[in-house]
Amino acid sequence: MLAKHQKGAKHQSIAVKQQRHCGVCDQQVSGGTIAWAQHVQGARHIKKLGDKATLKKDRYCNVCKKYPPKAEHKTHPESAGHLLKQRWATLMGAFLEAEKDKFSITIKPDALDFGTVQKSSSGSASSSRALTIKAAEAGIRIVSCQLGSSVGSHSEPAPSFDIRASFPKNLTINTSLGVNISFHSQASFGYFSDTVELVFESTIRAQRFTITRALSARVGNPTDFEALQAIGPYVRPPKKKKSQPKSRSKRRLRPEGGLRTTIPYERELLHYNLPTEEIIA
Repeated sequence: MLAKHQKGAKHQSIAVKQQRHCGVCDQQVSGGTIAWAQHVQGARHIKKLGDKATLKKDRYCNVCKKYPPKAEHKTHPESAGHLLKQRWATLMGAFLEAEKDKFSITIKPDALDFGTVQKSSSGSASSSRALTIKAAEAGIRIVSCQLGSSVGSHSEPAPSFDIRASFPKNLTINTSLGVNISFHSQASFGYFSDTVELVFESTIRAQRFTITRALSARVGNPTDFEALQAIGPYVRPPKKKKSQPKSRSKRRLRPEGGLRTTIPYERELLHYNLPTEEIIA
């Protein structure tokens, strides 16, 4: 009786509605929620799921943060886009490494923010801050301290930040040393940024190393900057649905009695005599 019932039209129609497609096994699973739970816990499904996950994981590119197409998997590391991102990742890694404290040296704060600086009555904006440097071992000195904007030859405006100290300087163990940095802007509004690069030398390690700190400042009215701040996280707008192509107009049927050859007038047109002489435009 059960076999006959399962072959019935009513049972078949309900079973089709309860089918779910398993993309891992590439098959239809019928029987509702219970059958689906049994399928995904089965040994065959778990084995295939593991094989596909391993293959996909092997194809993942950590540099590009994506899964290259299967056909391009072998050639992807040599592609122009991958090589460009790899060079950029290497450069960013060097910047992040330079910002870390190393060899018992600690520099506070991690980034020097001058905040919002308002202009004075003379039209200039100025402020000063200090970096605190401390060494936990002896035999370390600061060889040099310079701004990133002053390195190399370029035609950019003079840096807005200035280091008010002379180097080299020896560091005393467990004693803080302050490096004063000033900010000055004569006629500009907006955001300013730079980097201070400190080169250290350890006589015990016989090694030189660099530690950097980011500098930032804003010139203007604090209320204006606050109004420009984001009021919430960015939400990507939903994709617009593709407009359906307009259907071609249906061909109208001919009216009964054939097509009209004349157009009925609402009123009689007045007679007009055309000129016989030439009209020169």
